[in-house]
Amino acid sequence: MRQTCGMPDSQLQPVDNSGCSYVDAPADGPAPDETDGGIRYACPRCGTEVTSAFYGPCETCRADLRARISAEAVDVTLPTTSRR
Repeated sequence: MRQTCGMPDSQLQPVDNSGCSYVDAPADGPAPDETDGGIRYACPRCGTEVTSAFYGPCETCRADLRARISAEAVDVTLPTTSRR
């Protein structure tokens, strides 16, 4: 038996899409989010207006976070223990 989303086919209900309408990209160019490079929002740290594909700190804040938080990788050797 094939499953979708963890449910057996016998429990899935058919979907009627006849009332749906779809919005296509404009015929004269790419979709709006592709032309401006992403979404516009205020940086959650400094409030600067940002245009980016993903929500998060601006590049200046990212560089600051990397400088403050980054550290050298350290190899850690744990002592061996016996299982009981």
